[in-house]
Amino acid sequence: MGRALGWGSAFARKDLLGPVPKTVAPCAPVRRVKAAASCLPCAAEYLPLGRVEVDPRRFQNREAEFSEASVERITSGYDPNLLDPVVVWKDPKTGQVLVLSGHSRYEAHRRLGKARLPVRFFQGSEAEARDYARGFANRAATPETLVEDLKVLREFKAKAAPQKALKQAFGPRLRRLEDLSYLAPTGRFLALLAQDETVQRQLPYAELKASWVGELRKKYPQLTARHEDELFEYFLTTPKTIVPKKEELFDLVARRVGRADFGPNAALGLRVASTGTEARADTGPSQRRIYEIDREMTMLEQQRRLAQTAEEKRVLRDQLTALEHERGYLTRGIETALRTQSALFGPRPRTLKSAKPYRRG
Repeated sequence: MGRALGWGSAFARKDLLGPVPKTVAPCAPVRRVKAAASCLPCAAEYLPLGRVEVDPRRFQNREAEFSEASVERITSGYDPNLLDPVVVWKDPKTGQVLVLSGHSRYEAHRRLGKARLPVRFFQGSEAEARDYARGFANRAATPETLVEDLKVLREFKAKAAPQKALKQAFGPRLRRLEDLSYLAPTGRFLALLAQDETVQRQLPYAELKASWVGELRKKYPQLTARHEDELFEYFLTTPKTIVPKKEELFDLVARRVGRADFGPNAALGLRVASTGTEARADTGPSQRRIYEIDREMTMLEQQRRLAQTAEEKRVLRDQLTALEHERGYLTRGIETALRTQSALFGPRPRTLKSAKPYRRG
C-alpha cells in the first residue's frame, strides 16, 4: 500500500492516463484492462457495476452529476480499449465503493447495461479523496464552468492550499480566477457569467471587466457588493466609446475611494454627465432606449447565427425587424427634436453618431 496522497503529491499530477501502482488496492483477482495506444498500461480490476456507487455531493464539483455530452459520445461508439478505468475510493466507515473520477464513464456503462466496470482504487482519507475528485481528477476530463472553478478555488483557499497546488489545478487561468473570487457570489457579474455565451454578449468582454472589478475589490477592501453592482451598471449602460481603459478606471476608482466622505453606502459616482441628446429631457429617454435596442439586436443576431431550425431563425428575424422599426421611429423623433431646436435657436449640433442606422453583422 502506498502512502495517502496530499496537496503536493501524486493526485496533482493528472495521472489518470498513466500507471499508478501506489494507488491500487486490489480487493479481488485483478483483471487487466486493455489500454489504448495513447495510454500507458495501468493496473485495474473489474467490479460488478452494482457494487459501485456515486455520491456527487461529496465527490463531484459540477452542477450536473455527469456530462451528458460525454455519456452520449461513449455510448454511441463504445470501445472499452479507449476508456480509462474509473477511479474509486472505498469508504472505510460504510464499505461503499464510490466514484471519484469517471462519473460520465460510470453512467455510460450503466446505460449500456454493462455488468462490470473497470476501476482503479484511490488510497487516502475521505478529505484527500474529496480534494482529488473535486480539485483535480474531474477537472482534467471535461472543462468546468467558471462558477464551478470559483467554487473549487474558494474551497482550496479555505484549506490554505499552497500556490503550487493551485497552479497545478487551474493552470494559466489561476490569476484571473483569483481576481474573480473577490466578487460577490450573488452579484450581477457572476450571475451574468453563469449564463451561456449568447446571454453574456449583452456586456462585451464580460469576464475581463469582471476580473477588473474583482481586482479592485481585492485592492480596496472598503468596496462593497453595492459598489460592485454599480460598476456592473456602469459598464452595461455606458457607451463603449466612453468607458475608460483599465488604468484610467483604476485611477478613477482610487480617487473616489480616497475621498473623506466615502463609505459603504456612498456611491462611486463614475458616470460622466452627458451634454448631448442623452441629457436632454425631450430626447434622453429615446436615446437611452436606442442604446438598449443596440444591445438587444447584437444578442439576437448572435442567437440567429446559432439557431438550428428554420422556425427559430424566423422568430429571431421577426424580433430583429420589430426592433429595427422601433429604433428607426426613435431616431426620427430625435432628429425632429434637433431640427426644432435648430429652427428656434440656430444651427443644431452635428448629426448624432449613436443614432446612425443599425447594421446587421
